[in-house]
Amino acid sequence: MIATATGDRAPVALLAREEHGGLVYVGAATVTPPGAERDLFWTMSGRLKIPQPAIPMEPRKETGWLKPEMRVRVRHQSGEDMLRHATVKAITSLPAKSTAAAARAAMSTAASASRSKRGKAQSSPLIGKATMAPGSANRRRPRRRRR
Repeated sequence: MIATATGDRAPVALLAREEHGGLVYVGAATVTPPGAERDLFWTMSGRLKIPQPAIPMEPRKETGWLKPEMRVRVRHQSGEDMLRHATVKAITSLPAKSTAAAARAAMSTAASASRSKRGKAQSSPLIGKATMAPGSANRRRPRRRRR
């Protein structure tokens, strides 16, 4: 991963592939990992920022250039050299242990804070058995078959 970009659209990661001893830009992917891993993604992105791109590229608005040390797993349509309809699904490799350990510690602190917030919301007097029909809380509607 060589950069992150935001703007009026969803945040994306700009990605490169190792080829012939260097990096080659392959496209952008929407950042969609699950909650805790997404927090780790953004924490590590903040720690890996650099002022200039790691490979020769055109300047882009609202782009944060990164050291290409974090690797991610991406889901995309196959069949072309450039990424199409790509989404970041997981972090597969982090940089040096000291940076990664600090990021994981920050992530665990954030995760415990979010769990405590959820616990308070569940104990709200508005969410109780008296406000729901008996047995309706965990019941799913069956799917309809297409004809």
